[in-house]
Amino acid sequence: INRMGLNNDGMIALARRLAKAHRRTGLVGINLASNTDSPDPAADFETLVEMFSPIADFLTVDISCPNTSNGCLFLRPNHLAELLGRVMSCRDAACAQVIKTPVLVKLSPDSNDEEIKALVRVCVTASVDGLIATNTSTKRLLELAGVHRRETGGLSGRPLFQRSTEVLRLAYQASDGRMPLIGVGGVASGADAYAKIRAGASLVQLYTALVYEKPDLPRRIYSELARLLQGDGYSNVSEAVGADHLRNSPKLAGKDV
Repeated sequence: INRMGLNNDGMIALARRLAKAHRRTGLVGINLASNTDSPDPAADFETLVEMFSPIADFLTVDISCPNTSNGCLFLRPNHLAELLGRVMSCRDAACAQVIKTPVLVKLSPDSNDEEIKALVRVCVTASVDGLIATNTSTKRLLELAGVHRRETGGLSGRPLFQRSTEVLRLAYQASDGRMPLIGVGGVASGADAYAKIRAGASLVQLYTALVYEKPDLPRRIYSELARLLQGDGYSNVSEAVGADHLRNSPKLAGKDV
């Protein structure tokens, strides 16, 4: 359970650091959120998009942070539609290149199923480039046994796995499988990653498990995932994306889905 909020040195300091990292390797994604005391949160997003579109590999519009006062302000379809209209226009104006910097939207596990579907439809209409399912949760499962279970903040890790995967499945269905999805929440093994992929994830993120596992966790997940894919007759991850939705797929014949 964390309640750190979004403490950082600000966009100007970050932009300077990235400008110095001329030879960086891997992808750099930047999580965007408005200031807690902002009189116009949507304008904050516009400013951030203008700043980072030219230098980031992808941008995440965080509309689901549970630890700031306005972190969930845009979890209503009409509010999100207005925000994304402004964000996508800013992104297009800020990118000189033909291929625009991808914009992703991070969903909340605490939205109900109908709300999730409505938000996904807004994202499809706005032509965002992908979705992340999900952020941390403010809800507490009854089976939580830790002495800190009643503390405030966003819950992550194993208790989040089931709900975050359900949201991922809903997002895949609501978007008709046409939008790249990133599955995150409770991933600690190859089987966890595989469940996310079969539910619709093209990519998988992990964080909390890195705190509790050894540094070789990504390598272990990779090996376990490879064996699971091979066992189900897939030659690569792409073939398994959304497999749970393809009930009539020959490759799923006889499989427990």
